Amino acid sequence: TLELPTDRPRPAAPSHRGGAHDFHIDDDLHQQLLALASDTSASLFMVLHAALSALLGRLADSDDVAIGSPIAGRGHRALDGLVGMFVNTLVLRSTPAPHVPFTDLLREVRDHDLEAFARADVPFERVVDAVAPERSTSRHPLFQVVLSFENLAPVRVEMAGLDVEVAEIDSGTAKFDLTLQLSERTTVDGRPDGVDARLGYARDLFDDATAATMAQRLVSVMRSVAVDPTRAIGDIDLSTSTDGPAVVAGAAAGPTSSLADILVAAARRDPSATAVVAADGSVTYGELDDASDLLAHALIAEGVGPESIVPVCLERSIDSIVATWAVTKTGAAFLPVDPRYPADPIERMVTDVAASLGIAA
Repeated sequence: TLELPTDRPRPAAPSHRGGAHDFHIDDDLHQQLLALASDTSASLFMVLHAALSALLGRLADSDDVAIGSPIAGRGHRALDGLVGMFVNTLVLRSTPAPHVPFTDLLREVRDHDLEAFARADVPFERVVDAVAPERSTSRHPLFQVVLSFENLAPVRVEMAGLDVEVAEIDSGTAKFDLTLQLSERTTVDGRPDGVDARLGYARDLFDDATAATMAQRLVSVMRSVAVDPTRAIGDIDLSTSTDGPAVVAGAAAGPTSSLADILVAAARRDPSATAVVAADGSVTYGELDDASDLLAHALIAEGVGPESIVPVCLERSIDSIVATWAVTKTGAAFLPVDPRYPADPIERMVTDVAASLGIAA
């Protein structure tokens, strides 16, 4: 599940009440994104998918983002004579880790999208059966966000004696947490003319203002990567025009503390207080402090210290808390690694940070 920050807890069963926020990507940014797509042998859809993935990864603090996307299902000639709508759904997965440059994420998105498009004839229900996810009435089993992209010519209807317009019908419903609909526009002579966008959202989870801010942040991501596509995902500026200043002019600097200092101070205030409750038991702050001290000394003996990066490849548990606390006590930085990842992404992450030592079960 993609745990985005929401205005309300997820209900056990959705009401399917939805809202929508319309916004626009101007023609200048449209042109820049097309240029980025051309430079990286990608399509505009892939650039927009990577930008959305980067935003969702930052908001959810996750480097595993799955997005659903509809695709036309008329891939066989046998369907040409049939009337009806044939659409399949693809699940597009990406890993927008904070240290990864956007260009690397875009290459990954391009390769994964192409593989997904090549298998678009596989019925979605077969994918669900094969993955066999844990089912819940509160959310979709494989993805919670949908990306829809259209680059077809606008529909024109001409009837004698009538002025006819084609308009979007707002049903006031939401099938998913978020649905981003993008429609590329071009001028009569084929030049980029911007992208119309609509962000649909579940009212169970999000307020109107939250959806509007999300849309602004998505455009901020696009502008940032259009200017510097090599920027790391974690360095992309997500600020919007409605955000307050990050620093208040004239404010006095307060005392600073490291994460290790904050945790140790908590343990000293009340060492007997329960710190973590897990399926296999619970531990106090004092017990965590002692256990992390032992592990920190072992790490220091192996040369870990400031400027080191230590991958922590553990399921969420008491052990993972001990390991993280121990790494902070050495002065090193910790790199969370999900042990459920395939071996290749884990190897790339460890190689990228030049880690000489890690912690795993």
